[in-house]
Amino acid sequence: MHTPPRITLPEMIVLQSLTRKNRKHYGMKLIRDTGIKSGTMFVILRRFEERGYVVSEREDSKIAAGRPCRKYLTITYAGRQRLQEALNSLERLGALGSFEPEPKICQKCFSPEVDTVGYGDSEGDYLYSEVVCRKCGHIEKMETENE
Repeated sequence: MHTPPRITLPEMIVLQSLTRKNRKHYGMKLIRDTGIKSGTMFVILRRFEERGYVVSEREDSKIAAGRPCRKYLTITYAGRQRLQEALNSLERLGALGSFEPEPKICQKCFSPEVDTVGYGDSEGDYLYSEVVCRKCGHIEKMETENE
């Protein structure tokens, strides 16, 4: 039996974003929509093309009008199927109530431009995270509950 490649949470978020209808999907738009860093996003998109989860089409240079041509992406049946398998696995594990991640915002200036950084110990246990605002620099430490 063929085991599908492991899928990460950022990959699931990108696949979920690609399922939205009536939208032209391209790298920079997906970065803005998901908050995933460009270096990570473009690795994910290349991997998805290699696995057949997306197909791409270059924008006509006449339409681009002086800017770099966009590479428009469309999720394939295989991509939708892989997303559903991953969501089903998480549901069986009871890991998610719903897939929509809670948006993070700065508690000082209310900007959505924040990064979350997690910290753990040498055994790999997750101890706490920080939400760092890219706009005002505010840092909020978030403790995790140890089970």
